[in-house]
Amino acid sequence: MTRAAVAGWALGLLLSAACAGPSEVATCRVERRAFVREVSAEGHLVARRSTPLTVPQEAEAPMRVEWLVADGARVAAGDPIARFDETGFRADLEQATSERSRAELRRTGQESGARTEAAKGELDAALARREREVAETFRLTDEELFSRNERIESELDRDLALAKEEHALAARDVRSRVAHGAASLIEIERRQAELALGRAETGLAALSLVAPHDGLVILFRDWRGNVARPGDTLYPGQRLAELPDLAEMQAEVYVLEADAGGLEVGAAAEVRLDAHPARVFTARVERVDKVAKPRRRGSPVQYFGATLAVAESDPAVMRPGQRVRARLTLEQRAAALVVPRAALFEVDGRQVVYREGPAGFLPIEVTVESAGAGLVALAGGVAEGDRLALADPRRNGGRATAAAPAAEAPR
Repeated sequence: MTRAAVAGWALGLLLSAACAGPSEVATCRVERRAFVREVSAEGHLVARRSTPLTVPQEAEAPMRVEWLVADGARVAAGDPIARFDETGFRADLEQATSERSRAELRRTGQESGARTEAAKGELDAALARREREVAETFRLTDEELFSRNERIESELDRDLALAKEEHALAARDVRSRVAHGAASLIEIERRQAELALGRAETGLAALSLVAPHDGLVILFRDWRGNVARPGDTLYPGQRLAELPDLAEMQAEVYVLEADAGGLEVGAAAEVRLDAHPARVFTARVERVDKVAKPRRRGSPVQYFGATLAVAESDPAVMRPGQRVRARLTLEQRAAALVVPRAALFEVDGRQVVYREGPAGFLPIEVTVESAGAGLVALAGGVAEGDRLALADPRRNGGRATAAAPAAEAPR
């Protein structure tokens, strides 16, 4: 039972004890007074604004935590928050440097070989062209001077020289394309080595995470409540901690689903820190969850989450994550007919009270305007000063004039 429920029941019992009459059945007098319905909630403090601290995304590779600042430590701008291990980046840097050097050596050798092959191709093409020119110059075509076989042999020599020239030109072009393809592959390897080298250098430059401004470091907790520790492997962009702004705090609290009727934005609240229970901070409901959810896995009990905006924060005593207890005022009435909850009974699905009269206790059907932990506000059926039974008179030695609420019309 919550603290508000206990207080309500206690108040109801006090009213019952104060108003009990001489009858064998305890009674209470109907009072017209202010009615306030409050509920208790528990939760923790959070900062309205905070700066997230994440694993540097520039590294583009998993990073192992070497050192991490203590949770809750105060830091100034530029102070280290975390350092990451450089072993992997050093190894990547050495490997990338070696691969780049090999690629550059291969490119030098390939360029030299390509020039040699190009010169050889040009020479072969020049020789073939010279042979073709000689064959055409000394071509035997005169039928009176040369026999048929000599003319055919001369024609074949010319055709062969022409074919050699075409082959030499084609071979030269093939060698050029092969050399260009080889050079492109080597250039790709060199660029890959350059990229790997750049990543390694960027990772080495991002080994230290520093505070962007003054603040209090709050390490991020996963769903199990665990924080990062030295030796853990984290990934670029992964949330590591936050630097909250302590000048403006909020309370994240949880209200039982059964008590959340009337919980809405703007409701007044009071917040107490478990660490400083004497301090009371005024607050207002700023946000209410649309759907009730269990706070713990496997628990059937459901709560509505609510965010309370604290009017005046005190950075000297307030820290994110501190447990708080809140009292939320869900309803206030300046004047209402108030009776203890124990005076209300259910008969045939209707709400009734037993009003004491000269002939005994008369059942009266009533309408409940509002109900708190120990008190209820009635909308009619009774009047101020009426005495009501706090126990069923039919079962506690009293005299009930009727068993149904229809015995007398509501006032």
